[in-house]
Amino acid sequence: MMDRAGVYLIINTKEKKIYVGESLNLRRRYLEHKRKLHKNQHCNTALQEDFNNLGNNNFIFRKLIILNFDTENKKEYVKDLLKELEKRIIDYISTNTKIQLYNIDTDTENNAQNFYYLHQA
Repeated sequence: MMDRAGVYLIINTKEKKIYVGESLNLRRRYLEHKRKLHKNQHCNTALQEDFNNLGNNNFIFRKLIILNFDTENKKEYVKDLLKELEKRIIDYISTNTKIQLYNIDTDTENNAQNFYYLHQA
């Protein structure tokens, strides 16, 4: 059985903000995001707030990287690879563009949550 894994974007087309995510099952993850946003239950409060204020028509879901894998043999490898790709994409966007990200970095040392932003020049 082959699953379609990958890295995806949820794009706020009105305010040009992006959420970067990864999943071993892109379709299932897309449907999960959609359901939670429509039920006002998404764990990312900034994304949820913008979705509530701007509406469904201002958000799109795009697959950025697609990987096919054999569930039995390569699941752990693909999961690690996806996490690394997601991190690199977030780091690239946050340091090389003016795009604001919804992604949250949890600093376990002081238990603070910080949004990834472009460094201010």
